[in-house]
Amino acid sequence: MLASAVPPMILEKSQASGLTTDQAWNNVGLLLGLFTFISILICWFFTRGKEIRVEKTQKQKVNLFKAYKEVFTLKPTKYLALSVLFMSASCAIMSSGVVYLMNNNLGFSAEKQSTYFVMQTVITIALLPFINYLSAKIGKEKAYLGTILFTGISVPLFLLTGISSFLMLVIWCLCYQIGNATFWTLYYSMMYDISELDEYIYGLRREGAITSITALFHKISAVIAMWLMGILLEFIGYNGAGLEQTDRALYRILQINTILAGGLALASASIIIKYPLNKQPFQRLQEILALKREGKGYDGEGIEALL
Repeated sequence: MLASAVPPMILEKSQASGLTTDQAWNNVGLLLGLFTFISILICWFFTRGKEIRVEKTQKQKVNLFKAYKEVFTLKPTKYLALSVLFMSASCAIMSSGVVYLMNNNLGFSAEKQSTYFVMQTVITIALLPFINYLSAKIGKEKAYLGTILFTGISVPLFLLTGISSFLMLVIWCLCYQIGNATFWTLYYSMMYDISELDEYIYGLRREGAITSITALFHKISAVIAMWLMGILLEFIGYNGAGLEQTDRALYRILQINTILAGGLALASASIIIKYPLNKQPFQRLQEILALKREGKGYDGEGIEALL
């Protein structure tokens, strides 16, 4: 919430006090760095001593590239990584696109933009109990699919209605955050579920490799999306040095925040439709792993779709 809401106010007040733009951004960086450091300390303090200790009977040489290759051959990894690729791009487009929307199409002041970002965070937090309930009720993959699909369908509709007021912006935000909040909440959990399949097939638990592969897709996607955002703005005739933009540029900014952001979410949802590690196979997989760890007999019945 602080990272989203505070920077516009810091920039405006720093520049009003006579600082240059670079100096104002330095203030933003220092403050966000402090927030991050405090957050890390809080997390460390309340989780220390609760680590899962893994006993190693012998040293094994780890081939990182082989580990990545094996993990990526797991069927669920492919679908989740590709879905993350598109949804991460959508998030990057939306998070930067909304700033251009507020600055140019709506003409919001720094304070009003900060108010919007606070509202965005409040909406996200308010959605978390709903996301938890939904994922427990119908399964994580169905909750993930359904909410992102809703975002992919509803957000482009705002191209027809337009976003001409703070209220419309908040409604647009709600439609987007239903999918976005679910994405950030569940895709991490879904990554860790894949480690169960890794243990079944390869006899190893490589949560680090699984999460880093998916995170790599996430980071690459975000970088490419931000790069494309700059190209798009130049292509539509956006004038970064000008206070006034052409009607064509304003309409394209609206398209970026509706058609493009929603379309990428829709692409993410269409990929996860075939995600095989749903509730029933995962429960069966856990039962099989329990038997395997105890040295008892087991078969692969019920998890054929995972292999």
